[in-house]
Amino acid sequence: MAWPTIRSWKVGDTVPLIGALHPHPDDKAWEFQVAGIYHSTSPSFDNRTMFLHWDYYEETLKQGGIPPGVGVFSIRVAPGADVAQVIAEVEETFRDTEQRVDCATEAEFQRQFVTMFGNIPLFVGWIGTGVLIAILLASVNTMLMAMREQSAEIGVLKSLGFTDGSMFGLLITQSLFLAVLGGGLGIALAWFTQKPIADGLGDHVPRLLDPRLRPSRWPRWSAS
Repeated sequence: MAWPTIRSWKVGDTVPLIGALHPHPDDKAWEFQVAGIYHSTSPSFDNRTMFLHWDYYEETLKQGGIPPGVGVFSIRVAPGADVAQVIAEVEETFRDTEQRVDCATEAEFQRQFVTMFGNIPLFVGWIGTGVLIAILLASVNTMLMAMREQSAEIGVLKSLGFTDGSMFGLLITQSLFLAVLGGGLGIALAWFTQKPIADGLGDHVPRLLDPRLRPSRWPRWSAS
């Protein structure tokens, strides 16, 4: 569903949804009443997840003669708890049962979704390397052109007693100043646009480019 449509929802609205993976037993739209709207502060949890009452879903399926089932559970651990230990205990609990589970953090759960698009980190890394090489070549070419365009000024300065070493240092200083100025402007632009870009990508691939991505305090496990 389009993000502007979701943003227009208000508490108390009745929202009809047609499920692709979980269709209504009567081949009609599910109807949900918005009880609350949350805003996530975690970089590994998006703002487009809808939570619903299990009883409503279960009773509707039973009325249609469909046995209900659960595929994913989310567990919120206590502050300071060992997430790895919780994951190990959950998997150990269901190891010898008919429904074995695969338990992982929210960040790992989303990373698995990202891998369905391919090896995105490698793809982005190759693009970044190519861009870096192109910028390096363009910078060298710009420095050479600047030196040729200032040949008259260089001749005047050398006639005044400037040595080859001092002229070389002057040109290097000029190039470094332009590089630092351009780099600073680029960093400033990236700093102010990183949040809108991350929020936009997070609607489809939660926090794919967020440098703060880290193991979440929300383990998630699914039945297999």
